[in-house]
Amino acid sequence: MSEPIAIASASLLNTEFTALVAESATTFEDSLLVDSQWTRCAVYHVLGHYIYPRLSTFSPEGDVFREKMAYYRQEYRTEFDKILRVGVKYDFDSSGDISVGEDKPTHFNRLVR
Repeated sequence: MSEPIAIASASLLNTEFTALVAESATTFEDSLLVDSQWTRCAVYHVLGHYIYPRLSTFSPEGDVFREKMAYYRQEYRTEFDKILRVGVKYDFDSSGDISVGEDKPTHFNRLVR
């Protein structure tokens, strides 16, 4: 995974994945994630929160970059929630393999405000 995508996915999970990691009594290490699971989510996050805001003029009549920014922010939320529902692949025991119990879903009636 490229460095900006790895940093983005690690920072996202550091804030949103803490409940699952706290449940296992380990500290969060981004190197134990399966990179391919987070590529699309991280790309959407970078596009919606970093790239398109810099390209937008934020004029009152709107511009194409602001519309794309809103679109990719929504796609990011959708993809992130999908990953949480399916199950985050995190190597809790640092064995190098993801066993059946290590990819449990974390979306249990999650309240979104």
